[in-house]
Amino acid sequence: MKLLVDFNVSRHVVDLLRKRGFDITRVGDVLSVRTPDEAIIAEARRINAVVISHDQDFTAILATTGATTPSLINLRMTYVDADRIAGAITAVIETVADKLDAGAIVSQTISAISIRGRSAEAVQNRPENLRSREEFAYAGGMNAESVSGRCEKLSIAEIEQRFPDQWIVLVDYDFADMNLTAGAVFAHDRDRAALRSTIKSLADCAVIWTGKKTSPVAHLLAPERGRVGR
Repeated sequence: MKLLVDFNVSRHVVDLLRKRGFDITRVGDVLSVRTPDEAIIAEARRINAVVISHDQDFTAILATTGATTPSLINLRMTYVDADRIAGAITAVIETVADKLDAGAIVSQTISAISIRGRSAEAVQNRPENLRSREEFAYAGGMNAESVSGRCEKLSIAEIEQRFPDQWIVLVDYDFADMNLTAGAVFAHDRDRAALRSTIKSLADCAVIWTGKKTSPVAHLLAPERGRVGR
């Protein structure tokens, strides 16, 4: 997988990702500093690369144009520690690589990750395009009976109270000030590995951990047994 990293991502982050074996290029090394976002997207599409940026304009451009490529990892994080950012990016790529290969917008905050598929099949299987909860379950590769609860939309505080110390897969979720604020619980489990196939099958979802948060990476995509960055 090739990565094209925007100007606003630190060179230290790029160097750390390159040392981890990623095929990565910084926009400033191949394009002018005045290159508009649309041209960066075109370059990523030309070389078949995933764009990584702190700039939310990329999300808006891809969403409004209906483009299925390139994929995007939108970093909505306020901390600047290069090791933490590189670790978070690595964890995201390792977990949703298949989504990125197919075409997706992945938004990462300190408290959650959301995955929005961009392929034609993914768009068709989004919650708003499915007629019923049963059809949504079928599109997600699950029986309707296995879908958690009634997919009632809850605040994050309510979700944490109802499902303590669990991994939660949310659909129909809301963001405010770069934080996940609410969502409908699609599935939950204390073992993140048990939800892996669900996450991969959904066109649009967010994932959170409701237990103690030792670090942003652990909160977002901590591997099984609490080991980060495996």
